Amino acid sequence: SVSGALAVLAIGFLSDRQKHRGPLLVLFLLMSICAILVLAVLVWRSQPLWLVVLLVAGSSFLSGPYSVLTTCSLDCCAPDNNDLLPLFQGLQDGSGYTFAATSGLLVGESLEGTGWSSAMFKIAGFAFVALVACVAYWHEERTRALREEKGTETEMVAISKIH
Repeated sequence: SVSGALAVLAIGFLSDRQKHRGPLLVLFLLMSICAILVLAVLVWRSQPLWLVVLLVAGSSFLSGPYSVLTTCSLDCCAPDNNDLLPLFQGLQDGSGYTFAATSGLLVGESLEGTGWSSAMFKIAGFAFVALVACVAYWHEERTRALREEKGTETEMVAISKIH
């Protein structure tokens, strides 16, 4: 969708200008989960226009973080572990397809049984799993940055002692 493409461009633009990608991933996923939960609660009480707006928002904010995952794989592997890059990307793609298929089955089952509201809560649950993974990535990203910063400080002290 156009809104999904705009979300992908926005998160790409913002993540290229920030030092860390983790906060953006978490922010986009939180916005997605909020939109999906509001949609789940309002699904029978609202005008169709609001339902469409919430559905577009929820899916758009979910598209953004998904598009950044390849870059996150590069961040985790470079420069020391380039041999692991194909493994990371394969795991990312495989788990993405597995979650998509599983969530599709659960949503279809919900629609037949309990309706749209239940289906939206299940989708929000899958987005929450992604949120937990992004928080873990953010933590790892910050830890790696602190290690690099400490290493740079140690090198600067060593160089100053030489001179």
